[in-house]
Amino acid sequence: KVQVKLHVDQNVQKHLPNSFFIGKARGVCFYVGQPRLCYKCGSNRHYAVKCNIQKCALCGETGHPSKECVKAIKCNLCMQSGHAYRACPDAWRNIRKACPNLEKVMSTPMPGENLPQTEGRGEERAGGAKET
Repeated sequence: KVQVKLHVDQNVQKHLPNSFFIGKARGVCFYVGQPRLCYKCGSNRHYAVKCNIQKCALCGETGHPSKECVKAIKCNLCMQSGHAYRACPDAWRNIRKACPNLEKVMSTPMPGENLPQTEGRGEERAGGAKET
């Protein structure tokens, strides 16, 4: 369960997409009050299955299928042209290669931050008995 604050631009609340891609992996997002929209054209009158718009998976533009694309590939993570997700410098695996101890640093609690106890661990009470 995650709590998200939606961005408001000119008094209009911007919603998260129903689905998204990170590389080849497709993610889905559902929350109360989320409008259902076609991911190809943004219409709320139909879904992508019934959409007549062609959206290229390589460059992200509409009007042609991927097999007919003549433009540079566009990364679906950083949205920059010239590389795919697998070569993106912003991709987590690339960040992990560049900063091998990042996970250790990120898992270290900030001052005043309480991390949840792992199962099977408890706090010792006076006398050596464990409280779980």
